[in-house]
Amino acid sequence: MARAIASIVGKKARRKTIKVAQAGVPYEVGLDARLRNNPRYTLDYLNACLEDSDSGVFLLALKDVARAWGGMSRLSLATNLNRETLYHTISKKGNPTLSSLESMLDALGFKLKIEAK
Repeated sequence: MARAIASIVGKKARRKTIKVAQAGVPYEVGLDARLRNNPRYTLDYLNACLEDSDSGVFLLALKDVARAWGGMSRLSLATNLNRETLYHTISKKGNPTLSSLESMLDALGFKLKIEAK
């Protein structure tokens, strides 16, 4: 996963992230800010994690995006899915249905797309 994310983040941004981490700010705070303030970064983050051989990485990335964009309660209201079910669905061992995945992505402003290799 780190390799995939490194490919979407330049050296300058990595240096800034390291400086923030050294200043005592948790990694999630910086990640949330980047995800919340830059839809293109969010799209690249999700796509990079989707390319990982471990499908759980994408689900954890989706959880990161949900947290950054208002949390599970907000996503639950937007998707009409139970909050506890959402937590289980996008856990590392989750197994979302296509309809629940589409619903979550739609609520976050994204959609699934198939493209040729």
